[in-house]
Amino acid sequence: MTARALVSLGVLLLAAVGAFELDARLDAREAERTHTSLRVAPLIAPDVLEDLSVAALRVQVGSEAQHFYARVQGVWRCTSWRNALAGESAVSALVDGLTSAAGTLDPLPAEQVADWGFDTDDTLLLSLHGPAARLDSPTLDVQFRVEIGNSVPAVGGCFARFPGADEVFALDVDLRAMLRTHHDDAESTAPEIDDEELAAALPFLLDPSKRTASVRGDFPPLLDPTLLGASNLPRGARFTEMLIVRPGSPPVRLLEQPSGATEDDLRRGASPFIHVLISGEGQPQYTVAPLIASFMIFLQTARWEEQLDARRAGEFGISNESPRVALKRDDGFAFALVLGTPTNDGLLPVFNTASGQLALVGLDVAAALQPSALDFLPAAPRNLWDAWLEN
Repeated sequence: MTARALVSLGVLLLAAVGAFELDARLDAREAERTHTSLRVAPLIAPDVLEDLSVAALRVQVGSEAQHFYARVQGVWRCTSWRNALAGESAVSALVDGLTSAAGTLDPLPAEQVADWGFDTDDTLLLSLHGPAARLDSPTLDVQFRVEIGNSVPAVGGCFARFPGADEVFALDVDLRAMLRTHHDDAESTAPEIDDEELAAALPFLLDPSKRTASVRGDFPPLLDPTLLGASNLPRGARFTEMLIVRPGSPPVRLLEQPSGATEDDLRRGASPFIHVLISGEGQPQYTVAPLIASFMIFLQTARWEEQLDARRAGEFGISNESPRVALKRDDGFAFALVLGTPTNDGLLPVFNTASGQLALVGLDVAAALQPSALDFLPAAPRNLWDAWLEN
């Protein structure tokens, strides 16, 4: 067989395999649908994509809720809802998904519009806006707009169409799944701590006389789920100083110092840093490295339960005298997580002075935010943050 014949055979085989895989995906999406034509196209046309400059985005659910996101001082925020910090990776993934999505384009029968997830209360309308976008003007500087229908879990995709169009995309990426809130299908990462343990750790948390009003509610997608705003931390950031202020106890200061490890030690896994602990006016003590590491992992993974209007911080017991965890990064940036007064339903307000967010956390998270000096030392009875490491 000649080289040319071999090449031709290879092309035919590749085409056959590609056709088989495509048919399988289409069957999984809509087994009852018969295709009279089949076109594959990018969701965003190349000429539109070339001029796209995304400075803001809007998510509308049905005809009601609208959420607007924009960059504010270098970070993404949901400016339509408490100026909440958005997850950098979540927003980037959604924009990347929109700009890279492709799929089959087929006629959409009018009688099947709702079956595919369009013109319903759950239909999503996504809009990408340029730098002139404003919260109060949904149509200003719109660069791209698309409706998102039902997910297709079998192939990890979803249905999409341009508003009012009579054709539908069966996309290769599930944009709807990217817009679930972090509470929709995630199990809690917090361990269960009984009241006796809480009472021993932080008695003031269980004092009924210091409870404030209960507050719960819904919130938008794409938010950073962590109390610290971890998705917006500089990559590789370290905390070189930590100060833990607890009611009725001396403050606990943790200071990072060079460990003195040699190059051979570092190659064997030794840390280049150690942390020295100073409790009140006491003498410096060396901490246990795994306990420090556990606390830092907890700080960057602990999640909030709800967010509040930060202007109400005073109503929830946030003041200069409140318990807190003050943190200083290796780049010199300093901020604090300030603890307020527990609510009637057992949640604790925490104000992040860096993000300006007032959030509610469970009392188990609050207790882990307020360790004692002993929790970092060789005599520690247990690793207070083990459950977060396991989860």
